[in-house]
Amino acid sequence: YDSNNDIYYILCDAKITVNLTIGEKVYTLTAKNILSHVVATVCMLSFLPILNPAHGPQWILGGPFLREYCNVYDIGNQQIGFAKVVQD
Repeated sequence: YDSNNDIYYILCDAKITVNLTIGEKVYTLTAKNILSHVVATVCMLSFLPILNPAHGPQWILGGPFLREYCNVYDIGNQQIGFAKVVQD
């Protein structure tokens, strides 16, 4: 862990997953989408903290999430859903 930059480092061949629960649905993010290569066999987790004491912990579902799930917008019902991305 690099406390100056709030970055967690991990070996690139780590077999990890991260589960995010949104409402009652669990979304699983796999290592290939949550690790970013740094050097040789070292990667970093593609998460950064967002500290906002007024509103509590927050998440921006960016690249790592969108590589696993695509957004499905239902304008008529004013809702958004997520569908698993089909990968080769």
